[in-house]
Amino acid sequence: MKEQETLLRRNFVRLAEHNRLTGKETAEVVLSHMLFAVCGFLCARGAVMQKYLPFGIAAVAGCPSAIMPSVGVGVLVGSAFPILQSSGFRYVGALLAVVSIRLLVSRLKISRRPLFAGMIAFLSVFLTGVATFRDMPGGVGFSAVEAVLAGGGAYFVKRGSSSLLHNDVGLSGEQLTSVILTVGFVLLGLIPIAPGGISVGRILCVVLIHVAARYGNVGAGAILGITCALIQALGSADSRSAVMYCFGGLMAGVFASAGKIAQTAAFLAAAVIAGIPYAQTGNLTGLVIEFTVGSALYLLLPRTVCVQFGRVFAGRVSVVKPDGLVKGLTMRLRFASKALSEVSGTVDNVAGELSKIHAPDFRGVLQKIEHDACKGCSLQIYCWETRYDETLAAVVEMTKGVKQGHSNVEDCCPSEFKGRCLRVGRMSSAVYKYYSEYTSRFAAEQRVQEVRSVVADQFSGISQMLCSLADEFDVDERFDSSAAARIAEALKNIHVPVKECGVRLDKNDRMNVEIRVSTGGDTVLNRASVLHALQVSCERDFDPPCVTVTGEDTYISVSEHAYYTAEIGIHQIPSENAAVCGDVCDYFFDGKGRLIMLLSDGMGTGGRAAVDGAMAVGLMSRLLKAGFGYDAALKILNSSMLFKSTDESCATVDVVAVDLFTGRTELLKAGAAPTIVRRNGKAGTAQSTSLPAGILRNIGFDKAVISLRKGDIVLLLSDGAVSEGTDWIGAELESFDGGTAKELATRVCEGAKRRRTDRHEDDITVMAAILEKAV
Repeated sequence: MKEQETLLRRNFVRLAEHNRLTGKETAEVVLSHMLFAVCGFLCARGAVMQKYLPFGIAAVAGCPSAIMPSVGVGVLVGSAFPILQSSGFRYVGALLAVVSIRLLVSRLKISRRPLFAGMIAFLSVFLTGVATFRDMPGGVGFSAVEAVLAGGGAYFVKRGSSSLLHNDVGLSGEQLTSVILTVGFVLLGLIPIAPGGISVGRILCVVLIHVAARYGNVGAGAILGITCALIQALGSADSRSAVMYCFGGLMAGVFASAGKIAQTAAFLAAAVIAGIPYAQTGNLTGLVIEFTVGSALYLLLPRTVCVQFGRVFAGRVSVVKPDGLVKGLTMRLRFASKALSEVSGTVDNVAGELSKIHAPDFRGVLQKIEHDACKGCSLQIYCWETRYDETLAAVVEMTKGVKQGHSNVEDCCPSEFKGRCLRVGRMSSAVYKYYSEYTSRFAAEQRVQEVRSVVADQFSGISQMLCSLADEFDVDERFDSSAAARIAEALKNIHVPVKECGVRLDKNDRMNVEIRVSTGGDTVLNRASVLHALQVSCERDFDPPCVTVTGEDTYISVSEHAYYTAEIGIHQIPSENAAVCGDVCDYFFDGKGRLIMLLSDGMGTGGRAAVDGAMAVGLMSRLLKAGFGYDAALKILNSSMLFKSTDESCATVDVVAVDLFTGRTELLKAGAAPTIVRRNGKAGTAQSTSLPAGILRNIGFDKAVISLRKGDIVLLLSDGAVSEGTDWIGAELESFDGGTAKELATRVCEGAKRRRTDRHEDDITVMAAILEKAV
């Protein structure tokens, strides 16, 4: 704050030495001080109960020292204006007292405290009021009330102005309230300006309520609505509009995320509804006109103007700060990971034991059939002991009829059994009844077991994710809170509403930036502008940001510019020239200096395969961006595919992760086709023997780690591309010299289609990455 005040004071001094300033600088200084003088004038003209003028003194007592002369001149002019009840000159005396005290103690620390500003305003107004009204009935009491308003106003002006000068990462709730109240004192002086009965001050109140609700939050709109209601109640005996402002501001904040038109409609509807009870006591037409005009002005304001004013109402950015809890957090994450892993194992063990106890037993079916159909029969011992094997064979034949859907399973019974059984009809009915119950219960038990498996896999996947997060914290050496604050301020200057910002440095001093941004409403996120702001504020080069959208929030992850970059090329040929290719691929930079390439081949071809492939690639990419490790992401994907439908479905998962700082490359495959890699001009093949996702539990990646350098190439391929082997693809890679990744992918893809000789159509996808040195 001291630096800001010094700058303002220097500009004020330069005003007298304008020959040292350019014409533009002189105009800016003059206009700024004229604006402060107008604000002081309006504060001095803000009458409370049409009698008292405490907020001019509050403005002089609470404003920064550098602008006190400008504000003081405005308050002096406002106090010398046609005086209410000829007692206004006492405010001039209070003004002189406040200015004198501030000048005397300007070098003391106490002068910078909001309570001191409130105290001198209170004493100045109270003592001058007592001196003026001591002979009037109730004069001392009225003077005390006015002094309290002046002291409270000075406190909020001081705190609000200090908050704006230190507004690097947004305002807290208390600071925002102080700023809004300060704005309210200025608006109070505009309310009496009402040509044709339409108040300019109330119209501006409506505009500011909309801006605060739109670019702040629900609380900002509600606080400004309450403030406008307060100043309206203070400035006029007619307080009908107070409820309208409060309810309208609240609804404007609630509907701000739905767009400007929806917000305006909600505000007007809420204001009208709140004003209905007062319609009988007076004419609300003027208020409705003011609310409508203010809303129309808000809709007509350019977005850049709204955003510029809205910066004042933006919430404070949460900056991740370094502290000694990082190691404790890492330990807690590992503990939670181990606990979840044990839960997963416990679920599996309990499920196994319960299945032994409650699993359907065919011997129980036989016992029920004997008891129901044969009890009391003279041949029961003969059939179920002497001729047990023949009786069992007859029951098994009848169960086959049940499986095939026959309603009368007696026809499936062997003729030998029919000839000796005295109760064939009852026997067949009992078989149909109890075996149907057995099969239904067996199917239900299988489904429950599948659910248990999914739950156990989910626990295991989350456990692995927590463990990988703990590993990341171990790698990170420290947090840079000062850089995070600079980034938040830089993004705020380009109208990006930052909610949280964290900057981490690893042991190699590589910087990673993670930002949470609110993207509701009119917010437009320009990646190039964001990248430029980060580079300027941190004085480092960064790679393109990784952006993930979740609801109304957007997460941005950026890593420092790496040594390598990669050119990506993709080409696909659908089976039988279908409209949809069953192979799905994607790539992204994860914001931590890694390039992630994903390819999935769904079961079959066409739309059905595309659904499975899209699920695999979409879920894997989202989990990897969220911080899940590769194994944890595969486990969650596999359990999701196992449980997503009763139909059989599966999808291969092929992942390539390139560390662009070192060239270290991980190849991870789950049932995927071979990957061809050219290193140092020679082609090699990485193959997989693992199963695709969606077939069995406990599948895993086949993994390999290689090192790549400038000019090396990686080819991800679907099954359709390798139907005639991989030797010819390796030869194509070795002969490839000068061209784009897209041209290489197209050449290999079309070559695979031409070489296919088995007359079996399949989707063909080729994804090529050429490693290059970053510029």
